[in-house]
Amino acid sequence: MFLAKGSEAYLETSAANGFSFDLMIHLWGGPPALLIFLKQRHGRPDIAGFIKNTNGDKEIIMAEIKGLPLTLNDIYQLRKYVDLFNAAHAFLITSHPIPDNVKRLIKFAPRLIPQSPCKNLILASLTRQH
Repeated sequence: MFLAKGSEAYLETSAANGFSFDLMIHLWGGPPALLIFLKQRHGRPDIAGFIKNTNGDKEIIMAEIKGLPLTLNDIYQLRKYVDLFNAAHAFLITSHPIPDNVKRLIKFAPRLIPQSPCKNLILASLTRQH
């Protein structure tokens, strides 16, 4: 998706092992005390990275992968990473259909979805059709 728009993407799984030094250089813009938070499991998304646009600007990408149906807490978890890292692109992916109650909640309260600087938020269900 990013390559089709002329952007170079760099992504890594960060849930288990944390952020690589290379990624931290691109992600980090906050106070050093927050680095302690980022070393803890709850301080990292499942996938993190950035895209480098043709003009040289970098945009942060955050993704959460869920093996269960999405919940309100999952949306807030992704929002936490978007806010913390000033992410422009966010993905919340599940292996289950997106529950109707989550769809209704987002329709009723769209402010749940991260806003600026987040340009793209994608909720995706990777279910198989039988």
